[in-house]
Amino acid sequence: MTYPHETPSQASGSASPTLVIPAQAGIQWRIQRVIADLAAVLQGLNPSLDAKGPRVHNVTIVRPFPLDGHGTGSEMRSMIFAIKAEVSDPWAETLAFSAQKTMYGGKHIAKGDTIFLFASENEGGQGLIASGVVTSVEAITRQPGIARQTPRVSITISRTALAKRRLGRSELKPFSDWNDGRPETELNFKFYRQATNKIAGISEEAAEFLREFF
Repeated sequence: MTYPHETPSQASGSASPTLVIPAQAGIQWRIQRVIADLAAVLQGLNPSLDAKGPRVHNVTIVRPFPLDGHGTGSEMRSMIFAIKAEVSDPWAETLAFSAQKTMYGGKHIAKGDTIFLFASENEGGQGLIASGVVTSVEAITRQPGIARQTPRVSITISRTALAKRRLGRSELKPFSDWNDGRPETELNFKFYRQATNKIAGISEEAAEFLREFF
């Protein structure tokens, strides 16, 4: 493609110890990552994980900010998303993606959300190609009899802008110090550390970084 302008373990005892993770803006994406990792560990310990949690008996994770962007009052903050997927027509004004895996809060994507689109290099794409607005979302029903399944959704996106500069796997690969708090590192961790195509929530810092490419 040518760019258009050159373009944790179960607690015991009667007390309920609580792990509170602070939500400093500069490390928001790392907090999301820790919560996602802890949720995965806790789910393995107890399949009856509270959907509003994550919660396992006496262990509770308190979220100082809502990962799904649907808090109330002063906690409300809009969540922004990105998708890495196979894109058959990068010039299309409307793009549809069926049964996409979700990670890092991606399952909470909703109509009206802002989204950045990466065309997967594994399917011949060029990385970041567009930004848009989600116009429809349909959650995929989980298959019965399978204990652990990655949530999937089908979405439609109305394109609002085309990327003017390249940003993809090769540009993000050098940013691999997972604790440096950089938006490039967040994007590399969420989309390129593993080859999996996915929809993921991203921090405002990462979104501001991506806006520089439009």
